[in-house]
Amino acid sequence: MSPQPAPYSNDPVFLRHDLMIEIGRIDMALAEFRQRVVVSERSPALASLEQRRAKLEDALTRLAI
Repeated sequence: MSPQPAPYSNDPVFLRHDLMIEIGRIDMALAEFRQRVVVSERSPALASLEQRRAKLEDALTRLAI
């Protein structure tokens, strides 16, 4: 592997793509978590996933393409 970073690592299109993939992964985790746990229960894991998703969504909206 080359020690130099890939030339597209700071490209907004690739950053947007990576953010969207991560948001999708978190959405799948949230859906699975909500299926397994009673909705009225609030757990730290659920709150953590929701906070992570909100941060990624914020980063995505700030990323101008």
